[in-house]
Amino acid sequence: MRFISKVAGLAMFLLLLTAACGGGSSPGTGGASQSSGGPQSTAAEIPSVAQTSPENAKAFGAATARVFVCNGCHTADGIAAAGPTWKGLYGKEETLDDGTTVTVDEAYLRESILDPNAKVVEGFLPDIMPTDFAERLSDAQLDLLIEYIKVLQ
Repeated sequence: MRFISKVAGLAMFLLLLTAACGGGSSPGTGGASQSSGGPQSTAAEIPSVAQTSPENAKAFGAATARVFVCNGCHTADGIAAAGPTWKGLYGKEETLDDGTTVTVDEAYLRESILDPNAKVVEGFLPDIMPTDFAERLSDAQLDLLIEYIKVLQ
């Protein structure tokens, strides 16, 4: 009986996780879906990494993570969740599910955000992270998110 309740609990968690991460509406829009594929904002509202201080880049990156509900699966405090923690991730060598290793750099982070099933970290499940961030994230948001992950040491 305990096994069944654990399986049911896991199934409910995965269902809620799927709804939170890829529920069909763009975060930051009040739940309304947009035809443009991302939160409404202008390029002037979102600074580039080069246009802001490291502290502000971290704040904008953290805000981007909240808006796109990244923190539903990734933590900034070192505790593993449905996805790898971001604390100490940048520069780390990760073992992938195929047994190969990769050093976490900007290129790896960019690929992992835009094509999350390209390289899955060992111990984590594929097909959990939404695959539409290329359409939903602006270049500036992606850069700020990567900058945020880089400073979480």
